[in-house]
Amino acid sequence: MVLMAIFVVVPTELRSSGLMPGNEWVVYLPVFSLGMVFAVPFIILAEKKT
Repeated sequence: MVLMAIFVVVPTELRSSGLMPGNEWVVYLPVFSLGMVFAVPFIILAEKKT
């Protein structure tokens, strides 16, 4: 359900808040980058233990 909301509800809410279609990357890129910053250290740690 949450994954479906990301692809259906979030873009609709971004457009209704004034974000122009095609500019969703302004929101998604920082969120993705921040997620990678938090995930990569754990990936490295997991690879060292195996």
